[in-house]
Amino acid sequence: MIYLVLGRREQGKTTLAYSMARKFPLRLVFDPRGMIAQPDALQVRERGDLQPAVDELFFRQIDEVIFSPVEDDLSAAFADFAGEVKRWVIDRPSGDRLAVIVDEASFVDLNQPSWQWVLRCSPREQIHIFITAHRPADIPVIVRAIADHWLIFPMRQEHDLRVIAERCSPKTAETVAALGDREFAHWDDTTAKLRVMRRPDRWFVPLAVEQEDARVW
Repeated sequence: MIYLVLGRREQGKTTLAYSMARKFPLRLVFDPRGMIAQPDALQVRERGDLQPAVDELFFRQIDEVIFSPVEDDLSAAFADFAGEVKRWVIDRPSGDRLAVIVDEASFVDLNQPSWQWVLRCSPREQIHIFITAHRPADIPVIVRAIADHWLIFPMRQEHDLRVIAERCSPKTAETVAALGDREFAHWDDTTAKLRVMRRPDRWFVPLAVEQEDARVW
């Protein structure tokens, strides 16, 4: 499944994506802003440490890897991340369900070849991919076309609303334009159904917590 989580700054899109990802037993996170810090996760900073960290996840030695690259070249870092997700899909343990988060997609190229392979070849019920961005324009059309779920916080910009109306439904665009702070509309593209979530307390989780015993590579 592919989930697009869209919205302006400080509305809760990263928190919502992370809250949903936490429902899955295993998690792999691309966090270019270093927003997410959890004591039970393996925090990875260097590209060279990513593969052994994912190996630990693969063999269920840990439940979560958060990759916050310190290198300036985010494109190379994301290519490594996409390659590790692809490797997981190819060699995946039977039955293991994995949540993958790509936060702030405008920082990276979602047309990266390994990532495009992941989006098209991952088993829908086993690999759940959450992509956060500010606007629909931050997501390539080729990705928007195959997204299963749109989770959209308040938007007012006319072009954004036009894209949402054309891709989801006019009703979705009208709903999004009228939302209050930290409310979001959920367009389920698999069923063509719309619903509105107005209770942020139901999905709030702290993104960063104390890390005295955390493992950081």
